[in-house]
Amino acid sequence: MAAYTCPTCNEKMERDMLLFYKHTDQHIVDAIKKQNPQWVSEDGYCPKCLRAFKQQMAKGGTAPLVNIGIGGVRLRTAIGCIALVIGIGGLLAMEQSDAPKLWRLCLFIPFFVAMLGLIQARENVCVFFGMRGTQKTGNQEERISDPGLEEALRNASKKILLLPLCSPYA
Repeated sequence: MAAYTCPTCNEKMERDMLLFYKHTDQHIVDAIKKQNPQWVSEDGYCPKCLRAFKQQMAKGGTAPLVNIGIGGVRLRTAIGCIALVIGIGGLLAMEQSDAPKLWRLCLFIPFFVAMLGLIQARENVCVFFGMRGTQKTGNQEERISDPGLEEALRNASKKILLLPLCSPYA
């Protein structure tokens, strides 16, 4: 069986890529091409990426605001979880050692990083890429060609950056 590579997440798989049908999936093809101009619809899409893309489209009704692929989501999830463990470990260590209460302010950093990483993973938007007007859905970072999408991602990035500061639960 031939090995295929998803053009979005670069995951290799031993099954056929999903191909699109022009009469039913044109809106999906258009939305994907808007965010990934280099993508060729005949290359197909892996089932996991397509499912995530359709879910995001269903939430917003239009092309989703996404500037990271599956690999970026995994990375931000891992960073968020690691930072959360560090924050909790630091809190427990400070509690056990009777450290001055003022030192607990230092825990702001790991807890902020944890929240930021997990929110970025949930939203599929990297704040750093969004502020720069770029995306990294494959292996390399590229400039977003649509000015409207670039502005929307910049606004989403600002919102995501403020969420850990404004809300105890994002």
